[in-house]
Parts: sequence; structure tokens; C-alpha cells
Amino acid sequence: MLKAKDEVIKNESKTKLKSIIKPILRFMLKPIGARGIAKKIDKISSHYNYESSKFVGGIAWGYGPQEKLLKSKVTNHKVMFEGIEVNTFECYDEYLRNLYGNYMELPPKEKRVAHIMEVVKIENGDK
Repeated sequence: MLKAKDEVIKNESKTKLKSIIKPILRFMLKPIGARGIAKKIDKISSHYNYESSKFVGGIAWGYGPQEKLLKSKVTNHKVMFEGIEVNTFECYDEYLRNLYGNYMELPPKEKRVAHIMEVVKIENGDK
């Protein structure tokens, strides 16, 4: 199995506060581990009844209210992406615009952010 970690270059963080808080949170959460964090997210999310909820959204990545969508719009939908048909949800455009604004247009060169990808190979049985 391969795990990938995508990090924005630290010096180009969106806010100074975020660049300070992220390392502190990583340090504090490291002893809990990925499984512990996943269990906590599952416990928090199970407090809400999906069937009776009007809205749904992602809770793991921390974008906040921008990820809130009407549940009625989150239905199966297929789109062509780079020559292949992929599954998504009907309101993917609304979701991406909520998060990124005009995501179909490249930002000016001075506002583009480079990403560093770190890939770690994990052998079977390793955790």
C-alpha cells in the first residue's frame, strides 16, 4: 500500500495563524494515531441522523461551512474527467466553487502554490 501526504510549502501558508497551529495540532494528535482520529470522527458524526438531516458535508478536512451541501443535491452523477467517466455527486460544481471560487481558471503565477508530495510505501503488516 502507498500513502501520500500532500503539503503546501510551509512558507506559503494561507495564514500565519494556520502555519503556527497546524504543527502544534500534529504534535498533539500524533500519539492518538490515524485510527484514533478516525474513531473520534466516526463517534462525532454518528451523533447526527443522516436520514433526517437536510444538509451533509465533509468533516475531516476542516474547510468548514463551505462544505455544507443540501443532501437532496448529493446524488450519484457521472462526468467525463480527462477522458474517463468518473462518479461524483450532482452538485460537484457548487461544492468546488464554495471551496475554491473559480476553480476552472488558473490563478495568476504569483498566487499559485506549489505542493510537495511525500509518498511512503507501507509493507503488509506494518502500521
